Amino acid sequence: MGMEIIGMISTTLASELYGRSIISGDVDPEFITRFARVHEEGGFDRVLVGYGSTGADGFAVTAHAASVTTRLGYLIAHRPGFVAPTLAARKAATLDHVTGGRIALHIITGGSDVEQQRRRLPRPRRAVPAHGRVSRGPASDVGERAPVRLRR
Repeated sequence: MGMEIIGMISTTLASELYGRSIISGDVDPEFITRFARVHEEGGFDRVLVGYGSTGADGFAVTAHAASVTTRLGYLIAHRPGFVAPTLAARKAATLDHVTGGRIALHIITGGSDVEQQRRRLPRPRRAVPAHGRVSRGPASDVGERAPVRLRR
């Protein structure tokens, strides 16, 4: 595999210049649409959809962005602990399926104590193996009638 060019998208116009974090704040669907399309038209391979304890849900942001693009891949930042590993893996697998295999997960296992405590999240120890096992294993790992699993 060659080098990938990865950008990022946010949910509204934000940066240090505006005094607003790119991973929290308002959600502007039209802004997400424009931001995703600019990356696709610019030849990016994928974009990071960031995580913040006060920001929008990355799976929902990705679903919207993927619905207005055809080739661009998405790297969803996910912090285990707030969502059960089996549910997160199932959400990712479903989204990967409906987008034609354009989803990847960035499992965040660190971060500041302030961020971790904001949502009362323990530092994950078992969540990463559970995500990998569920998303790559047989469908029975997420329940008898799990609809999809990540392709590898």
